Amino acid sequence: MNAAFIGLAGPFGYDYRNPAPLVDRRDISSPNPVLENVLGLLLCYDELVFLAPQFCPADMRELPYVRFLSDDIASAMAVGTALAEFDSTSHDRWTAQPSFDLFAEISAEMQGPEAEMFAIDNHTHGLHIGRLEVSGSGMSLDNALRDLWIAAELGLSHTDVIFGSPAQEALNTELELELANSQYFSATKRSAATQLAALQVPNILSPSGSYHEGLETIRDRWDVAEFREYLLSADAPTEDGVALANEISRAAFAKVDDLARRYLKAPHVFRSVGIPAVRGILNSIAPALGSAVAVGLDAPFRLGDREFKNEARWAPFVVALNQPQDIQK
Repeated sequence: MNAAFIGLAGPFGYDYRNPAPLVDRRDISSPNPVLENVLGLLLCYDELVFLAPQFCPADMRELPYVRFLSDDIASAMAVGTALAEFDSTSHDRWTAQPSFDLFAEISAEMQGPEAEMFAIDNHTHGLHIGRLEVSGSGMSLDNALRDLWIAAELGLSHTDVIFGSPAQEALNTELELELANSQYFSATKRSAATQLAALQVPNILSPSGSYHEGLETIRDRWDVAEFREYLLSADAPTEDGVALANEISRAAFAKVDDLARRYLKAPHVFRSVGIPAVRGILNSIAPALGSAVAVGLDAPFRLGDREFKNEARWAPFVVALNQPQDIQK
């Protein structure tokens, strides 16, 4: 199973104009979470694991491949332990911060000409998960590291920890020196990931969210299942993998264009370019173990005084928005 984890820093933002159903009566608000690349997540992962329903768009909460850690008592307790451990450690003062200019740019592109239909902010108010009270924000580096810590504490193997573009760019800068030896963020590997294995897909955003049941016809294609297996097992990009990505991209554009014309009142479509980590390009948070990580070895990895304890991968999933369409023919 290839899984994505969407936690405290996972949603790009929250739509306060179009709230989701209230999950916990102690929550004082219930803005609908907004994800940056819904179709990419649907195509690349067998399972989407959310910290709790409050971090999942309302129109995706009943999908059979969506799971919530908060639903399982043992997992919820482990989450509490992980957050307590993280908060008990000392943290360096961040020298990089997520860019609110980038947040505004991406938000505008996602909303399109009907921006008055939305009210997207980057954070939630306090959310309750059992005995925990947390606040989601994709613009918090501490939240991003908390998500990594949770993935490590729960032993979420074959799992990419998803961050939005602003947080990802800041983390790339913040941890550049600490990760220099791993080449995790090296220009060569980032370029290879973008050029050789980029899955370019269209996305939509409406007041109800970015999901439509018609997208399942793409997710259910045989080549999409093959592509997910390729992402899980490939050591490096291959011609076959690139061909799969291009064919899936073409099918996705055709399908979403049809859905937008037939069902959407405001058919604004924006492109997202993103791919989860292929082991040989963008390694796990224990890159020294290379492909051995993918078969379940425990791997301590220390970033200064921050220690992460397993093979959960850290995926720069969203690479760019609104790129010119350059799918290979």
